[in-house]
Amino acid sequence: MSAVCDNTGKTPSIEANAEERVAETVPQDLFRFFLLESPHAKSDKSLASSALSRDLSDSGWEGAELHKLMQWVSLYFLTAEGELMLSFKASDSVNETIRDFGLDVNNSSIPDPRAVLQINNKITASEKGQCKMKLKETYATCLFRHIRNSFAHGNFRTDENGRILMLDFSSKPNTDNDKKKYTFGMSASISFLRELMKICKKKPDQVFTNDDLKRLNNTSYRLTLEKEISIDSPGAPC
Repeated sequence: MSAVCDNTGKTPSIEANAEERVAETVPQDLFRFFLLESPHAKSDKSLASSALSRDLSDSGWEGAELHKLMQWVSLYFLTAEGELMLSFKASDSVNETIRDFGLDVNNSSIPDPRAVLQINNKITASEKGQCKMKLKETYATCLFRHIRNSFAHGNFRTDENGRILMLDFSSKPNTDNDKKKYTFGMSASISFLRELMKICKKKPDQVFTNDDLKRLNNTSYRLTLEKEISIDSPGAPC
């Protein structure tokens, strides 16, 4: 499978034959599920990418149960040493983290499971100069949105071991590699995508036991949102 860039250092225009490329390496049922049925949380219905998008609450995945779904995802990205290689970012850029994780297009190999995701958010400043951040989508919707975009724009590649590198960008398709603005990078396996699809179609109580959750050892994928940052100028008011 060819990489997501050519030997000129630019990403080819591949949107037109994205479906053909997926058909060569990714089973069609996975392609349909993540692209056409791209799941979303009930609270993110307005963000649905198409009329075919799957509302996760139809299978019982909402509220606390939706958190359990993301805990299952977290288990896949948990190393043997207990390090969680799943990072959600609310920053304007995630390029540095993408490169630190070895997920950029210049990496010729697909690393062990890991993921970096830029999540939609809104930062507001109060009159007193305090900044607060609020997420504009759930973590689950963020994950499925980026996977959908990766397939839709053909920004992925696979290897002979059944692994897949998926990327998403906010920059234009033909942007040079060193100028790309990443919003997502994930290395996983085709089998992980299949299990994720199956779980989304199951009821929450059919997924895993409390013993599975103990492996997380309180490690969380969630961002810290309660932190406030002062943007007041120093000194006394005029």
